[in-house]
Amino acid sequence: MLGAPVARRLGAAGYLLRVLARDPGRAQVEFGKVAEIAQGDVTRAETLPPAVRDCQWLYVSLRGNFDAGDYAAVECQGLGKLLAAARLAGVTRVGIISGAGRTVENAHRLPVRIKLQAEELVRSSGMAWMIFRCTHFMES
Repeated sequence: MLGAPVARRLGAAGYLLRVLARDPGRAQVEFGKVAEIAQGDVTRAETLPPAVRDCQWLYVSLRGNFDAGDYAAVECQGLGKLLAAARLAGVTRVGIISGAGRTVENAHRLPVRIKLQAEELVRSSGMAWMIFRCTHFMES
């Protein structure tokens, strides 16, 4: 979960945060007093407006299951719903985690194709954007 370390650092730096979570109880344990928790699911558009209300920035770290249908539903369709809700709420900037190997040359692999589609959704969102194409992370 790459969103958690970012959220903890931003909270420690004094930023006001809201975390969108399918399981708010688990998110509350994870983030404690660092963030407000908004229950929702990117695959259910009606749950998203409260999560993005009064936000200026949106940092997105999604992960669908590796079942092709779920992966696309979360990473592309869900992201599209989240970006639409964010635009309506007046969010002006969006950042997303992608990956270093997410290039056209690797688009024969399903996860790469889906991430490339997600990147295009961000680029065409109408908001200022950042795409983090990270390499592998080491955690202990």
